[in-house]
Amino acid sequence: MKKCTMLFSCALATLASTAASAGFHGITADLTAVNGVQGNWDPPETWTARVYAELDAGDQLLSVFGTSDSPMYWAAQSQFYNHYAGGPTSLDIDPNSYPDHVDLPYDSWFTIGADSMYDNSLEIENVSFSGFNNGSSLYVINGGWYVHEASGQGAVEEGPDGTWRVLLAQLTVLGDFDISILGNAGFSGIDAGGNAWSVEGHEFTVGFVPAPSVLAVLGLAGMASRRRRGE
Repeated sequence: MKKCTMLFSCALATLASTAASAGFHGITADLTAVNGVQGNWDPPETWTARVYAELDAGDQLLSVFGTSDSPMYWAAQSQFYNHYAGGPTSLDIDPNSYPDHVDLPYDSWFTIGADSMYDNSLEIENVSFSGFNNGSSLYVINGGWYVHEASGQGAVEEGPDGTWRVLLAQLTVLGDFDISILGNAGFSGIDAGGNAWSVEGHEFTVGFVPAPSVLAVLGLAGMASRRRRGE
């Protein structure tokens, strides 16, 4: 497979070379925390999810993008929570800082595979995170983020239900379970045989109606103030 150095040109080349989405099966998410962001509100005032692209065994996700014909967006029906010590991508996340910032583990960020700055080759092209950093939607035209095939990043990992998936984001929203995350994005990568695949303009919704037992396991947080990046 020919390596591309720029995300958008790589996405266009992939779209031109194949009309198939190969083993792309859509977007899934795990609810990872309820009221992880500390506060003195009746539960649940925040919930946190990790969002995944579900693929086939042996696949590798190489880019997440928006085009002029199908812009990428990630929008919460309320607001995203963003911690001032974090950042908009996994390149900004240092787990060694968690003991000093109790709410930092619930920061909102995007990625391909990696969940911290370590061993992370993610690259960003033509994306402004200014609105997202203040809790608003992320909107991207002719840009996105990507990894190189040779890095091995973006390779699928087996999920708890036997599916194969790649981590796309951790997102915390303000509000209860009436709040959903709405999105649209393009995805490209290679299959186990090294063949290119791509899907453009995939719409998705992330939301939960958790059972009481799930809420009990995830637990509730204590008391602190909400803090946002840039404050």
